[in-house]
Amino acid sequence: MLRLIVSVMGGLLVLPAAVRAQDGNALAQRCRLEAFRQVGGGVQPVELVTRLQDQCIRRGGPAGGTEGRLSASRTAQRTAVVGKPLKLDHHMSLNPDCTSMGYPEARIIKPGSIGTVSTRKAADFSLFPASNARHVCNAKRASATQVWYVASRAGSDTVSTRVIFPSGNAVTRTYVIEAVR
Repeated sequence: MLRLIVSVMGGLLVLPAAVRAQDGNALAQRCRLEAFRQVGGGVQPVELVTRLQDQCIRRGGPAGGTEGRLSASRTAQRTAVVGKPLKLDHHMSLNPDCTSMGYPEARIIKPGSIGTVSTRKAADFSLFPASNARHVCNAKRASATQVWYVASRAGSDTVSTRVIFPSGNAVTRTYVIEAVR
């Protein structure tokens, strides 16, 4: 079997020639590398890598930090208490050694009609699944960009954000919020 060794964030991955030979768009290539990161590099069965690559493509792409758990766009339901801050989300990008790649840029693309949305830089915990090499990072706080919401009155609200990660990946999040007293 022919192999190609690729340097990825300080580690080495051995890509089987069958995987390497696949032509595809940039998303497929990034997802293929993410699949190898998830299985820890080395020579891996093509079926496992292909399955992980397909999951990554369906998610909308790979990423460092919390990008790995995010799809390109998503709608989430939240309930807020009027006048009390609610953390809608947090975003981060981490290297495999748990060091920060930098703060993601969060932009408010649709402000709330009955509340206000804000972003701030803070330290937060990551949420990597056990299958991700950065799962060990979940035990300590890391640099994150948080998205907060405060409702001014009861009712329904919808807000949207666009988050751009240091890797260049971007995600759009829409939050449907029910504000209660």
